[in-house]
Amino acid sequence: MILASSLDLGKVDTLATLAADLTAFVHVAVQKGSSFDDFERGAFGRLLKMGRVAADLFLDAQGEGDLGESITTQAGVVLHRSDTVVERPVRSIFGEHAFAAYVYSRGPKGKIELRPIDARINLSHGKASYLLQEFSQLFCVEKAFGVGARQFETVFRQQLSVDVLEDINRALGEQADRFLDQLPTPAAAEEGALLVVTADGKGVPLVRADAQQVPAFEEKERPGNRRMATLGCVYSVDR
Repeated sequence: MILASSLDLGKVDTLATLAADLTAFVHVAVQKGSSFDDFERGAFGRLLKMGRVAADLFLDAQGEGDLGESITTQAGVVLHRSDTVVERPVRSIFGEHAFAAYVYSRGPKGKIELRPIDARINLSHGKASYLLQEFSQLFCVEKAFGVGARQFETVFRQQLSVDVLEDINRALGEQADRFLDQLPTPAAAEEGALLVVTADGKGVPLVRADAQQVPAFEEKERPGNRRMATLGCVYSVDR
């Protein structure tokens, strides 16, 4: 596989300039007697910019992933190289990136079965990096995706849509079964009792006569046309 012979000098200079700017920022903050809060916020923003440039440098240095016109997999399948390099978008905690590389499939219009660069640097199958997936879910596992998206933007200065967060959540959720299946089965004598308690509220439409008799909240409010039914479930297993 052909790797880039050197880093992009322009981006190296940019990274060096950002590092120098961070150093200068620290000196100025000391001279001005800045508060630690102002320093911390300013430094964090500069570190995010440096991280983005550094990620671009890393991806650009990976070459084009050229393994030859065709390769044969361990299963004996012959895969052919794409005619041109294909753009590969990546999203990290620092922002959006992209690089171009060859991909391999069974034919010109066949499904891509091998991305050599992806395999070598262990990229996720989707656009979001593994660390972005991990961090994003910390903001939404216990709250609504919309709230998580706003909080993520506040910290990392980039917008993630609710759809993106939901896609990441579904992709990670598919791994739960595989994770649980790999856990060792405890000895029968060590297993304990399980108690599951759930409750779910559901609005139940009322007939007109009942709806007129049941106020939604208080007497002064407009009467509602539903009652709230709560279904409770207790499930116990003693192993």
